[in-house]
Parts: sequence; structure tokens; C-alpha cells
Amino acid sequence: MSVTNSQETPPPVRRAAPGAIALAAVTVAGLTALNAWWASIMPPLLVYSLPPLAVTALALVHTLRYRVVIDEGGIRIRGLTGEKSIPWPNVIGVQAAAGTEGTVVVDLRDGSSLVLRELPVPPGGTDALVAEMRRRAGLSEQRPESRWYAGRPSRRPLAWAFPMLAVSTALVLVTFYGVIEGYGAATVFGIGLAGVCYHVRLILLLLYGRTEAGPNGLYNRSALAVKRLDWKQVKRLEVVRSPFGHRIIAVPHMGANVALAAPRTGLAARGPAFDDAFDTLLTTAPRAPECKRRAQPRLWYPALVVLFVLALLGLEDPRKEPWWPTRHEAASLPDPCAVVDPAAVRRMVPDARPPDRADHTSLGYEELTCRWHQTAFSIGLEIEIRRYFRNGGVGATEAAERRMSVLRDQSTETVTGLGDEAFRRNDDGHVPRLREIWARRANVIVHIKLEAKDPADVDAPARRALESIELR
Repeated sequence: MSVTNSQETPPPVRRAAPGAIALAAVTVAGLTALNAWWASIMPPLLVYSLPPLAVTALALVHTLRYRVVIDEGGIRIRGLTGEKSIPWPNVIGVQAAAGTEGTVVVDLRDGSSLVLRELPVPPGGTDALVAEMRRRAGLSEQRPESRWYAGRPSRRPLAWAFPMLAVSTALVLVTFYGVIEGYGAATVFGIGLAGVCYHVRLILLLLYGRTEAGPNGLYNRSALAVKRLDWKQVKRLEVVRSPFGHRIIAVPHMGANVALAAPRTGLAARGPAFDDAFDTLLTTAPRAPECKRRAQPRLWYPALVVLFVLALLGLEDPRKEPWWPTRHEAASLPDPCAVVDPAAVRRMVPDARPPDRADHTSLGYEELTCRWHQTAFSIGLEIEIRRYFRNGGVGATEAAERRMSVLRDQSTETVTGLGDEAFRRNDDGHVPRLREIWARRANVIVHIKLEAKDPADVDAPARRALESIELR
């Protein structure tokens, strides 16, 4: 039916959807906050985060400026870089594209085609819009011989994609801030990071992905790439069936396969329209390519996920965990003020004040310290007990061994028969005279420091401190 009264069909004006504007604005705000945070902790990371922020900001500007106006003068398209005008005399054909309501294909005199996507549809539907555009272009009512398909993925999966993205982000954050520690934390971080990447890609595909097919070939926009294929380049189209839905793969004669954004189905977007859309896509080719249907094994994706998790757990090396059967390490520390009896303290530090206690926790270890000292002299006894725990790929015992190798120097003397390893340092030139000893048992290092005019032997309190450490 031709529409002859332009007042009945007002000039369509296509603007960016409010949801697209909101999403772009939220993304820019989130990336800005991320850049500010990274700048405060590690400025070199800005090299990687600033380019995505710039691209997203440009996308937001384009979204805000985007507009398609169809009036008596022609078609005007405004975007990021300016406005393009197409007068009606340059239009030689107008037709509706199957697959998405409101999508119209405009054929131009230079032989190119312009796809106007998801235009506002008047009460008479897309056919009424096409008829009005043909009237304004002064075209006859004869339908063109070529057919077009324009489709995009269903956006129903967004109902679960956004919550899953939030869950994946939470897994990354709880491991980054140490809420989850120990064995499995790196695996949780890896799962969360993989989930963030997958769901961001899926959301971008659902929001911006589209496939257009016409007599000249295929145009496919996925999450991060745009691909154009002439029909002569397409060897075959494969319909891949999986437990999670159906999708179409374009197999070219040369180059990588292309997964079409549409038509496709998913867990939350199933229906009989897939086969109809696929048939419509095939009819757009001057000569239909070979078609093949294949099914992926039902357990393929679950098996990949399981293998991925097992690989991450294996890379964490459970043999370095304290619960490993052949590893015996301390899970707690004794009280350093109780490892030496009061009588021994009085002999080493006469007239000592009550002990000062301190505890300290840092990346990779925890430490308890007890100090006795005299009021008027630089005479005192200090006992420091430090327990290492696993940090990344370094086990607790290995971390303690590394620390002992750092502390040992030419001025120290090896002590045998005391823990797993021990060494002392005596400095009689120090005022008052100094006696120090370091001794390790598994993942615990005991350090005793005595400053006195006539210092006693510090091996005995070191031995008693080592004996008070419980290994499991």
C-alpha cells in the first residue's frame, strides 16, 4: 500500500537508544574510576587502560550525536565526524530488509547500498515506511529483485549476562583484596578474570553485534571486529548445534572462519525463527553457498571448563601447601614472652622492666616480638619469632629458607644441631656487647638479640623457642 500523504507518516528520526547512551556513560565513568585507581597504585598501568577509555569516550560522543533524519530533502546521517546528506535524486531503490523490524536498504546511483538500521516504524509497519521513502525518491512501486537480510542477536541473554559479569568481577576483587587467600585463590582469580572477559565480550556482541547479507556478500560485526565477505569468498555456511544454542559459521576459501552475530540462539533465546532467518539469509546470495549442519559434543564446553580449572589448580602447585602430606609446617606462633623463663631473663637483663609485646603482619609472614630492657642502660633482650606462609608460587618453608640466606653474611658463624639451620653473630666491639642468633625450624625463624656488658649464651633460649613451635 502506497502512502501518498506525507502528513500521515511524519519524517522518521532515528536517535541512539537511551539504553545505549546509559551503557556508554556508565562504561566511561567506570573506566575513568579504574584509571584513577590505577594511577594511585601503579601509574604504568595507564598505558593499557587509557586507550580503552579514549575509545569508549569517542563511542559515547558518537552515540550522543548519532541521528538519522528522513525528510522531503533526502536522508541525513549525523555521527562522530560530521553529517552526511543523501538527496533523493541519488536514490535508485528502497527495500525492507528481513530479520529486523525497521531496517531499510537504500540503493544509490554509485552502485553502493546504505543500510538504515531499526528506523522508527509508522503504524503501517516497515512496508509503509518503505513506500513513503520510495514516494519521496520518486520511484515506482516495483519491488527489487535482490533480497536483504539484517539481523542482530536477541538481547534476552542480557538478563543473565550482566549478573554473571557482576559475579565474575566480585571473584576478581575478593582475591585481589585478600578476602580469599591460600591455595585456590589464584584459581578463583583466574575463573573470575575469564568470566569478566567472556561476559564483556558476550554483552558487546548482544548489544552491538549484527549481520547483514545482500547480493554482494556478508557484513558481520561481532564484539570486537568487523568482517566483510563477498559471496565468492564464502566456501560454505555451517550451522553449529550445541547444548547452549545454535550459531552459524561462515567458512571462507581462505582465511579464518567467521562466527556470524545473527541469526543465533542461546539458553535464553530459543525459538523456531532461527531456521526461517537462516533460509532468508541464504536467499540473499545470488548463488546459495554449500550448507552443512554439525553438532558439537554435549560435554565439550563443560569439559573445557573443568580442564581449565584443573590446570589452574595444578599451576598453583598444591605440594607447597601446608596440608600436603609430606609437608610439616607451623600454623601458629608461640608467645615469645613465654619461651624464656623469668629467672633466665633476670640473669641476662638484671632489673628489667616488664616486657613490651608487638605483633606485625606483612605480605608473606606474621611476626611476634617481645622485648626486655633496663631503664637507664642500653641493655636488653629481644626475641622475635616470624612465621612465613605461602605467597604465590613460593612455599612457606622455601620463603623462610630464602630469608635465612639473605640474613647470613661473612660476619656470622654457623651453629649445628639447632633446628633445620642456625647461625650466630658475636660483636664484642659493640657497646654494650652484642650476641645474636637466627635459627629456623620449617617455616619459622627465631631471632634473639642480647645486648649486655657480660652477655650470656643465647643458644639455650633459641633452642627452647624452637622446641615450642608446633608443626602439623
